[in-house]
Amino acid sequence: MTLRRLVPVLLFVAAVGYSAIGCADYPALKPGDPPPVATLVGAPEKPRAERVVIISMDGCRPDAFDAAGAEAIKKLIERGAYCPKAETVRPSITLPSHTAMLTGLDFVRHGVVWNNYRSGYIVRPTVFSVVNQVGKKAAMLFSKDKFHFLANPACVSWIYGPPVPNKVPKQEDFSDPDQLKEMLRKEEESVKKPAKQNPASPGEMMTTADMLARAFASAWPQQKWPLTFVHFREPDENGHRKGWMGPEYIEGVRSVDKAVASIVETIEKNGGFEKTALIVTADHGGSGRGHYRWMEPNKPENVTIPWICVGPGVPAGLKIDRVIHTYDTAPTALAFIGLGSPAGIDGKAVEEVLR
Repeated sequence: MTLRRLVPVLLFVAAVGYSAIGCADYPALKPGDPPPVATLVGAPEKPRAERVVIISMDGCRPDAFDAAGAEAIKKLIERGAYCPKAETVRPSITLPSHTAMLTGLDFVRHGVVWNNYRSGYIVRPTVFSVVNQVGKKAAMLFSKDKFHFLANPACVSWIYGPPVPNKVPKQEDFSDPDQLKEMLRKEEESVKKPAKQNPASPGEMMTTADMLARAFASAWPQQKWPLTFVHFREPDENGHRKGWMGPEYIEGVRSVDKAVASIVETIEKNGGFEKTALIVTADHGGSGRGHYRWMEPNKPENVTIPWICVGPGVPAGLKIDRVIHTYDTAPTALAFIGLGSPAGIDGKAVEEVLR
């Protein structure tokens, strides 16, 4: 089956899954509900770019680039702006962190306190809903099914990801200290056991870093969506399995680096960085076989993330020597394409790349 035919198959499976699943007791939009509408503020006088691409390397620490020999990422650092001391939210957990990245809201305000699949869609405005609100289009490519909560088809024109699960897992609430303690207990127990390597599911096989980069190369040149989000899972996946900064983790970073190189090549063949802005970042770091400790919420290895930006007007070799927060990504991406941000968000556009 060709890639072009595979994408609709995955989405068909996802659509069928929703028909049998209802929303639980948490804020969520249902299929068919109107998308969020925000009051937008702070729009720049004119757009800096026609398009913006956000890449998230799940679980990637900044100090992994040298260890992995991540040449594509290091070249981006040379040709654009780099903040090696950016930080994620607390708790430093995948879905809450990505929700902050894509809404501009800190954890205590965006309401997504779980880290597994939930039915329905986020009620808060996102970069996708803002783009949709002004009559533009957005795309999402991701490798974990939990991201469907952020991928509202009413706001996102093209979605490439694993199918929606047939069953909704047990509800989580990581604003609850007891659940955070339980997560840590399970991680500590898992360290004592040999890591299991389960066979990859079809959805996992079609959402590797390589396959996501191929999907991007196939679809993006035709559509050139004003906003595109891409999520790679390999560093996080290998970190949980074998440990952060170990050989398998480093190999996961290398696989993502190759995918980033492919995406950069696609962009350069289609107008290059004179028309497209690229932000490369992560949702959290990691240490041992986890990335959050309720007794050490500020552990640097877990909360420090890379933040790289290349695009029109971004100075080459610029080092940003301050903390950029993950929720600053949303207003920065929107500013590049000339849009304001939802009023009252926590994030601030990174002025160093927008001057």
